[in-house]
Amino acid sequence: MEDDALSKTVGGQSKASTSLEASFPRSMQHQNSGRSCLTCHQRKIRCDKRSPCATCVRNNILCCYPDAEQIRRRTQRITIGEIAARLLRLERTVAATMKDTAILDTSNKSASDIIAPCSELSMGQTPAAESSLEELLVQDGDSGRYINEVILSRILDEQREAQAVMRSSSINGIRTKNSWSPDLGGIFHDFNPSMLDVQSCHPSRWHALQLWQTFLNNVDPIIKILHIPTAQVTIYSAINNPDSAEHDLNALLFAIYFAAITSLSTADASSLLGQDKGRNLIKFKQGLEHFLAAANIFDSPSLKSLQAMTIYITCLRAFNTGRSGWTLTGLSLRLAQSIGLHRDGSNLRLSPFESEMRRRVWWYLCAADSRAAEDLGITICNVNQFCDARLPLNVDDNELFPDMLDLPAVRPRWTEMTFTLIKMGISQVIQHIHQSPVVSFGGVPSESSRAQSLKDIKTRLEDKYLRYCDQNIPIQRVSSLLTPLILAKLEFVMQQQSSQRHGTQKTTSDANEDTLISACRLLELDLQLQTDELLRGFHWYLGSYTQYHLLTYLLWHFCVKPRGPNVERAWNVLERSFELAEQRQLTTEPGSKWMILKMLRGKALLLREAYNAGILEDDNAAFEQNVGMANSAREVIDSTDIRLSGAWDWGMPDFPDSQDWSNVVGEFDLPRFDGL
Repeated sequence: MEDDALSKTVGGQSKASTSLEASFPRSMQHQNSGRSCLTCHQRKIRCDKRSPCATCVRNNILCCYPDAEQIRRRTQRITIGEIAARLLRLERTVAATMKDTAILDTSNKSASDIIAPCSELSMGQTPAAESSLEELLVQDGDSGRYINEVILSRILDEQREAQAVMRSSSINGIRTKNSWSPDLGGIFHDFNPSMLDVQSCHPSRWHALQLWQTFLNNVDPIIKILHIPTAQVTIYSAINNPDSAEHDLNALLFAIYFAAITSLSTADASSLLGQDKGRNLIKFKQGLEHFLAAANIFDSPSLKSLQAMTIYITCLRAFNTGRSGWTLTGLSLRLAQSIGLHRDGSNLRLSPFESEMRRRVWWYLCAADSRAAEDLGITICNVNQFCDARLPLNVDDNELFPDMLDLPAVRPRWTEMTFTLIKMGISQVIQHIHQSPVVSFGGVPSESSRAQSLKDIKTRLEDKYLRYCDQNIPIQRVSSLLTPLILAKLEFVMQQQSSQRHGTQKTTSDANEDTLISACRLLELDLQLQTDELLRGFHWYLGSYTQYHLLTYLLWHFCVKPRGPNVERAWNVLERSFELAEQRQLTTEPGSKWMILKMLRGKALLLREAYNAGILEDDNAAFEQNVGMANSAREVIDSTDIRLSGAWDWGMPDFPDSQDWSNVVGEFDLPRFDGL
């Protein structure tokens, strides 16, 4: 009877549970829940997670499980980056509020309080510009856009959608066209990919590998803007499958091909590729233009496309020293500024490796721009005025890698970057000398401070770099010979400039033998660099920088003083210099300095023949004959039939010749950057 009673009790409970279960919606019934029921959870006892569970059945109570909507989610943690972004927005708001106060504060300071003396800056250091709270770098893949306008940068920082719109506007170079407005494109307005079979521009894979090795031997030591360990991987991949490579990488590839062929002699280039050197140069240039246009370099520049432009511009000097190279350098600097290369990457929260690569390109372009302007006799503004990008480190490529957290220490030895750093250092000191006042406030020439700056750079370069040079290693031999030449040339020009400012015009007394010997010695050193067999791989570069000031002085000396104990030596070095320059078949344009030199040479030869024939008997007569030389310069140039090269036919306009060369002999302007 007890068994029957127990059976009835259990049966009753089961029926009750079944009826309770049936009274709830099906969504509330769990066949096998992943969580304990509410009763078991409250009592902290084990639940078999059935529906109903055994405990609830045994206690004859309703078994309920928590719904999925009742699961409490953990609050998402705020990252350090988000906190930093919020603080940055707050700082910008505070800075904008205090802006007027800061301006008034600055206006009350003296100039000496605001401008740091240049003498306090050691070589390789740049006065760090204050990191602006308004600056922002909007990344767009390999490209980007640098913004430092307060309102726009604040909107872009706070509204991520605005950044997305900015990025999408540059994808594939898509432009909005209006039916009533023509498509006024940039320099590639008439560019049509169908007009060029770009596949035919690529060399064979074997030839491409040979060109890459030539680039590593002859060009990379001079133009040190690539990180070879990482670049080599992408270059090999692009050579093997150029169709799958990005446009800017293909542009870099063709710039490398162009540079490699440029560095070879005509015979070596023909032997390597089995074709004429000039034909290959045109083919590689067309491929470069095609992919620069495809990469939309003017609207979406990237570091790779700027590297391609920098390599091409440097090599273009070997064939054309006209305005095209200088203009393209200025264009590249603008493109570099548009992606913030003039700002140090550490201020833009970029990785140490990327910051270092950006520094290499920026400072190389700055140095190139200084010298390119000298070729045309144009004084340009200082592009470093609003720059806080530090100089690259004196380290080898194998000491850098993309994932590094900190940059290595500067090496007190020769590295792969040393030659480029020497160029950059000299460029900086020349800018300092150029910007320093020619006369002090008391009216007395301040040559002493300029001479001291030159002396300081000599000492620093010797202590930091030149004492580590091995004369048996080509690139180190170039540095040990070229650096003293540049510095001595700068000192020579400063002396001529000082002499010019102390008098109204030059006389025969200025044509002294010591100055002539000094000019001859420097030109002989330049010829040694251009003819040294050990430096054959770098002759393309060394020969592309004409020593304009030295040659101009020699020709002026011949015109006012055709006879003397060192005249034959000077004529010999002059003729050898002209011979080497003409062998390079440099392209010139009306009004360029090379045309002026050719005119002066013709004048000096006429005076030399007149002396040999006995028509002129003393130097004063020669000087009187020389008076009309400068005024006849433009007549000679205007009457000369000059053929312009098509080395770069991007629709470069023919600017009117605004430079007055009538005083080219009597005026020695301080160079922005000489010999590099």
